[in-house]
Amino acid sequence: TNITEYQDGAVSISFSSTNFSFKFTNYTDRKTRATDGLLLSENIANVTMTGTSSGASLSCGTKTLQNTFSLTMDGTISNKEDTNSDGTLDVDTSAQITSFSQTVLVNALDNTCNPTDSTITMSGGISVTNNIQTNDSVSINIAAANPLTITAKTVTGGENITTSGTATVTSSCFNGSLTIATPTPVFYPTGSESPTSGKIVITGDITGTVTYTSTGDVQVDEGSDGTVDKT
Repeated sequence: TNITEYQDGAVSISFSSTNFSFKFTNYTDRKTRATDGLLLSENIANVTMTGTSSGASLSCGTKTLQNTFSLTMDGTISNKEDTNSDGTLDVDTSAQITSFSQTVLVNALDNTCNPTDSTITMSGGISVTNNIQTNDSVSINIAAANPLTITAKTVTGGENITTSGTATVTSSCFNGSLTIATPTPVFYPTGSESPTSGKIVITGDITGTVTYTSTGDVQVDEGSDGTVDKT
């Protein structure tokens, strides 16, 4: 109650059988306290999203689906929140999205149309700044030539996840390049959120190895020197 909501800006949408586009221009969603106009929250978006579907056809019951979907985003987003209504912003962040692309490739479906073999590929840049704190920002850039790739495959008893790719990170506490690889797939038993096997290796300006054990424990080897530093 006692909240005034304001919305403004423009949204344009276009669709075809294989493409779509959403464009938000100065799209603003603002909430203020009705009694005195105190800003409670504000979200502003200037973002363009374009998507395409293509590739080979997959059958799922009576439906036929194309197995590749791509989404690309560009633009800026800002968010402000006064969570306890005391006149001081608790959240004030802004984000710059630069040619951030995600492509989903589905190679197989089960009889309920859920993917059993799929890959997500990501590239582009995202920069997020906390405007409340000084020098509190992080930028992540993933080159299209070496994208971040996540593959999920259904296997007996669960699902295997593998991750690979390289990202350049710039922040107040770290600047450098990181490469991630999964020499042993990370295995999630059916119905569990805790892996019981697998290994992730990080190389570059920071090195380390993460190993998942059959008991559900996580072993962290900082520096990949063969010594477990954290569990």
